[in-house]
Amino acid sequence: MRVYADGARVAYDAQTGHLTVTGIKTATVQGSGTLTFDMPKVVFTGDVTIEGAGTVMKLLSYMAGLAGEGGDVGTVLRGNITHEGGTLRSNGVSVDQHDHVDSMGGTTSKGHG
Repeated sequence: MRVYADGARVAYDAQTGHLTVTGIKTATVQGSGTLTFDMPKVVFTGDVTIEGAGTVMKLLSYMAGLAGEGGDVGTVLRGNITHEGGTLRSNGVSVDQHDHVDSMGGTTSKGHG
């Protein structure tokens, strides 16, 4: 283990292959090529900000909701979309619980719900 004057520590256990870095305030990895994390699982325990474009090559799952904006180009979803549970709204109108009115003012269809 290597200990620095500010209390930062870098330890590598050759028997287990485990690298531990503790006591640091910030870290920077800078380069002109590619940074690759090639492991079965990567866990980030704090917030993550991505300032460049992002591409997810496989299933994107989220557990606590999804929020965002489309920016200047809007948001485009391609392919089939399935909504289950709750209410789906577009511009304040419930997609599954609104009525359609005919030219005479009568209801042509009832929403489900």
